[in-house]
Amino acid sequence: MKVTEKLIFLLDGFNLTPKESTFNEIVELNLEGFGYKDIAKMTNSHEVVVFLVLIHRAVIDGEFVGPFEGRNDYTMQTFEIPGALPNMNKIIAASKKHHMQYSNMKKDFTALVQIHAMNLEKVESADFEIVWYCIDKRQDKDNIMAGQKFIFDGLVKAGVLKNDGWKQIGDVSHRFVIDKENPRIQVNIKEFI
Repeated sequence: MKVTEKLIFLLDGFNLTPKESTFNEIVELNLEGFGYKDIAKMTNSHEVVVFLVLIHRAVIDGEFVGPFEGRNDYTMQTFEIPGALPNMNKIIAASKKHHMQYSNMKKDFTALVQIHAMNLEKVESADFEIVWYCIDKRQDKDNIMAGQKFIFDGLVKAGVLKNDGWKQIGDVSHRFVIDKENPRIQVNIKEFI
């Protein structure tokens, strides 16, 4: 027991303790079947932190944990878009003002996504998880999700996807996290082998 206490103390000295929200997110993703390496990418956490959370959950809390390694039948790429994309209310308002206003909005935000997706490998067909890091809870989730149109169009413009039809886009899931300091959108692309 003394060895365990010492190890925890040493690791605590390196400030590897995650926030409670990150801890819960790591556990939730692990229970969905993701391993520690993928969870690290998806939560922007260090792999050691994720591994420690899973060990803590299994040994100290005595709770069930999912696989440590995760699935091996897919590859995953991740990229981020800083800030926020237009929500459904903004899209509708732009469309009502003038036909060019929405066209310009679509062009600008598609280009923003394209810029941030330029270094990704090409994908034939994949499942997508979009994590919306919001500044607060004032907008409805379905209103926020309308921005996914810009994401898929931007991936096509960047050459990551050939098209954004049924052949290229598998399942699309959404998660919502509050981050007042750093609002952004994280896109996790899971291409099955």
